Amino acid sequence: MEEKLLQSHLMTKKLQLKLHHRCSMIRKENVRMLDRNKRRHPLETFLSNIDQDNSKQSPEVSVGIQLGYDYVNLRGDPSNSDFVSAAENALNQSIPLAPNTISEDKHIVYWLGPDEWLVTGKGNFRETLSMHLKDHHASINSQTGGLVQLNITGKKTRQLIAKGSTLDLHPRVFLTGHCAQSGFAKASILIALNNDDPLFTLIVRRSYAEYVALWLKKSGEEFFINFSVHN
Repeated sequence: MEEKLLQSHLMTKKLQLKLHHRCSMIRKENVRMLDRNKRRHPLETFLSNIDQDNSKQSPEVSVGIQLGYDYVNLRGDPSNSDFVSAAENALNQSIPLAPNTISEDKHIVYWLGPDEWLVTGKGNFRETLSMHLKDHHASINSQTGGLVQLNITGKKTRQLIAKGSTLDLHPRVFLTGHCAQSGFAKASILIALNNDDPLFTLIVRRSYAEYVALWLKKSGEEFFINFSVHN
């Protein structure tokens, strides 16, 4: 009898170990799947499905999907010279104080409002901003997971963007170094003109990124539009 009980006990232990191992493997696999999902770019499916053939015609519009950038929303009092100085020291560049303008150096800083900016670029600048502004009345919030940047260039870029925007994009009106928050097709975007090539930057919320990309693809067919990835 005791021998039978011992065998039963050992079998139960083996079964528990197998179940524990199997459950552990399932949990680990779910974590790996979750990590992979976190790394997925919102335009990954769009890029994998796109069919591009530029062998017959050079693209008149090129769209670069920006990877590897961080996005930080910065708020503070621009009339406080100590705040401005601390923010500029943290970024090692000026922040734009004139409405609807940008500052471009190591980072790109977009004016969003009288006391609000969007700082973009590579590097761990959020922590640097936090350290320099810890004694100031300021707000620093990461937007990295929620924004997607599209860099659009080419000789027909203005015509394409004008199809979806209510802004006047004439070179004498929308100047290099200017930005604006505006409607685009049925989405809300931040649009900026970075240089005279022209190079336009469109920054859109993650949830609208695929819609905007599909809109650009469809509306840009007549311009032989091309999509690529920028690292």
